[in-house]
Amino acid sequence: MPIDDHDPHPANPQPSHPNSPSSPDGFGLGLDHNPQPVAAAPPAEFPSRLDMESHPVDQIDIPPSFSQSSPDASLEPDSLDESQRLSNLPQADAKPDLTAPPPNPEALYDPSVVAPPLMVGYDPHPLAIDWESTGRGTLDLLISSVLEAGPRVATLHRRSTPDDPVGPGDVLACLSDLSRWVAVPRADSPRFDLIAVEDSSGRLVFLPDQANMGPANFGPRIDLGLTEDLGLGPGRIAQLIVADWNGDGRWDLLVGYECLDDYWPEGETLPPHLQVGLNELGGHPGYDDDGRWRGKPPQGRLLWIEHLGPEDSSSAEIPPPRLVVRDEIGDEAGPLKLGRMPAGLALSWGGGGGIELLATDEAGILRVFRNFGGQCPPVLLEPRPLKRSGSPDGNLRLPDDRGPLSVAYPRGPRQPASLLFGSATGRIFIVDPGSRRDEAKAPQPIRVHDRRLRLGGGATVTCADLDGDGDLDLVMGDRAGRLHLVEDLGKPGHPSYAEPLELEAGGLPFRVDPGPDGMILGPIQPRLGHARPALIDWNGNGRLDLLIGTAGGELLYMHHNGGPTQPRWEYPRKLTLEKRPLITPPRVRPAAAHWRSNEIPDLISLDLQGFLCVYPRVGPCEVGEPLALTDRLGRLIRLDGGFSRAGGVNLWAGPFVRPDRIDILVGLGPDAIGVAEALLGVPARPNLRATLRPVVILLENDGSDRFIPREIRRRNADDPTLPLSGTGCSPCGVTQPGQTFAPNLVVGCEDGRVLIFSHRELLW
Repeated sequence: MPIDDHDPHPANPQPSHPNSPSSPDGFGLGLDHNPQPVAAAPPAEFPSRLDMESHPVDQIDIPPSFSQSSPDASLEPDSLDESQRLSNLPQADAKPDLTAPPPNPEALYDPSVVAPPLMVGYDPHPLAIDWESTGRGTLDLLISSVLEAGPRVATLHRRSTPDDPVGPGDVLACLSDLSRWVAVPRADSPRFDLIAVEDSSGRLVFLPDQANMGPANFGPRIDLGLTEDLGLGPGRIAQLIVADWNGDGRWDLLVGYECLDDYWPEGETLPPHLQVGLNELGGHPGYDDDGRWRGKPPQGRLLWIEHLGPEDSSSAEIPPPRLVVRDEIGDEAGPLKLGRMPAGLALSWGGGGGIELLATDEAGILRVFRNFGGQCPPVLLEPRPLKRSGSPDGNLRLPDDRGPLSVAYPRGPRQPASLLFGSATGRIFIVDPGSRRDEAKAPQPIRVHDRRLRLGGGATVTCADLDGDGDLDLVMGDRAGRLHLVEDLGKPGHPSYAEPLELEAGGLPFRVDPGPDGMILGPIQPRLGHARPALIDWNGNGRLDLLIGTAGGELLYMHHNGGPTQPRWEYPRKLTLEKRPLITPPRVRPAAAHWRSNEIPDLISLDLQGFLCVYPRVGPCEVGEPLALTDRLGRLIRLDGGFSRAGGVNLWAGPFVRPDRIDILVGLGPDAIGVAEALLGVPARPNLRATLRPVVILLENDGSDRFIPREIRRRNADDPTLPLSGTGCSPCGVTQPGQTFAPNLVVGCEDGRVLIFSHRELLW
């Protein structure tokens, strides 16, 4: 047989991109941004030890290919084994106690922070209740929120007096998987029962309190025979409110309802779950080229469900109520004009009068509908906006990321009522009446007695010393698209944090707007920008700039124009590719590293197919075509799924295993366990799947700019899996300035926790 020159095992294989036209196994999409495998970076001069000790580890100008020209280049490009890694630790850590249990990794507030704002996961639904039915007027908080992947979690936050902050909260497993709940009073008792939507079944359920005295004890759930759409066609319950609407002495339900007739653009041709997510070009197929939703916008309605008394045929000790859907509530002009998350509250605002209606309009303004003659059912007059002094237009305007509203009577049932609502980021706010009948005070956050640092649901954390005092400050991005500075008030090596302070950009409040491509579910969802920040000296002036991933996939650059001890950032600019905005998968935190030279860092992120790439810098805000990174066998590294599973990945790049190589840390949520399994080449450990935890993957540089994936675990713990929580995580490697190279691991969890692990307690 003739012998050709083809080498079946080339030293540097060059695989084609699976979606490129030349790939025999690809889809032949012919996209503009097909990455090519990246070539090894050229040798560059290694920074001095002085340079290394005077910069955070993620700012050291180290090209990953230095190992090819360093004195250690004769070493095999394999990763360090455990004994080698431990021998490289500082002298104090050279002989760590390998049998000691690991310390508690949770970051704390500084002792000077007496009562920080309460933050409970994300999308919280608060309910003010007297848990023990004492009648003392001291209301506890019952909150349903998203704390983790899986069903909603219920937490009870007790308080001692009406003016006290609440307690840190106890999880109530018997009330999981419930949302949009209300407390319904007993006619012959000070106790209360619950009505809620059971999320997994989409049905309205009744939970009777079986206790006669002391704390509430809710029994089995009883189906009320109503689905979430109330039998009215496509739609859903946005919120429930209790009121005696027709004056018969029995409580009724007022339902904020979102009508979804013809909402999904493809109608019945495709089920809704197949119409969610982005296409291969990063666009949302539900919106047209002008950014308009192609389906019918949701219509807010306010409905009355009448309570006809207990169910006669029930054998339950506490029979469920009989409920009948009655009329749509309107005023003299017809149906009320309500916006997203329609809310209707039946009460006497300011106290002392008959029942009135408070309802939100499309702009989020609360309007008061007076009741002509105090009738039942009410005859609603033309509304007037609820006023708030100090607001730009004088009106009380609720945040666009709020959840359901509820009513609280902090001083007793016959006293003026207050309003409660939660934000998408996990904060709970209370709105008290003003000095006049048509006025309200500004929303104030509910506070908590708890020193554990909580940054809200969906938090993405990056860290560095931002004020020159040698400690570990945090910058946190939230689901709403805002950025916050969390200053470390402790000493180096002993972090202790202040309350988060909202950041400005160019002197203006910063918030990412998601745009049409960031509205994965369309206009039915709030406008959440999902700010995902990374600190990096992008322009080489010694100050830490910000790169920010967003809900729509655009990447923003904010130049640091402050001083060494006073961080300040300019108005954001978009990163571009070929003079057009660079689009990556949504909700991805980018990374950056000096990949090709020591002069300027290059961008590390995902392409639109989810493959890990380097985007070479070609200008201050301009990058070149992506170059795909590969594992040690030359295979491309895919870190996310397509369509609705795109994005949601947090990256960090810098020396982590050895000081002369750039490694990459990848934070994945529980819904990306399949990605972790594909990276590691083995099934996930059973406890990782069972607990639905996020995971941190180390992509260890083998010395030739190719990567070996390894799961980071914890030494000597009963469960070696990192104790992460929430729906995702954001890892960072950090070496304290002036210390020998031994990076610690800081992980922000999307339930708001921040965990700090020392280098010596980690395994991979």
